[in-house]
Amino acid sequence: MECQMCGGDAKELHVIPIRNGDSYVTKACTDCAEYIGALCHGKTKLVFEDESMACSVCVDELAGRIQDICRALLSELPTDETSANFTEWLCDVSNVLREPPVESFARAIATKALRYNVSVECVITKVWRERSAACILPSAAPL
Repeated sequence: MECQMCGGDAKELHVIPIRNGDSYVTKACTDCAEYIGALCHGKTKLVFEDESMACSVCVDELAGRIQDICRALLSELPTDETSANFTEWLCDVSNVLREPPVESFARAIATKALRYNVSVECVITKVWRERSAACILPSAAPL
């Protein structure tokens, strides 16, 4: 099988959703996938629309460690009309994942931190200072 990045013959290919011509599917050998940082814990990372990446295993581990602070932070966020998009998004995500909203909130904070290589404390501080979780929504700009 041919790697679409280096052209080499590979025993194993990783499907990575990054731009490859007109497609967002690239088949890469392990060496190329590792070189571009698309592998972690032996798995392909999640790739987002802006081609930032995060490992699902790392997201889960980090989210588990920050749940208590996320529970406190979530209870302090306003629930007015300005936060309606976040509230609707959080309900949708927690329903799809079948998990409590605080877990989805923690996962979103962890994902944002890992995607943009910033500390989770940086993301939490931004949410706290702005009194808004808008910065962790998928459509939000990088930190």
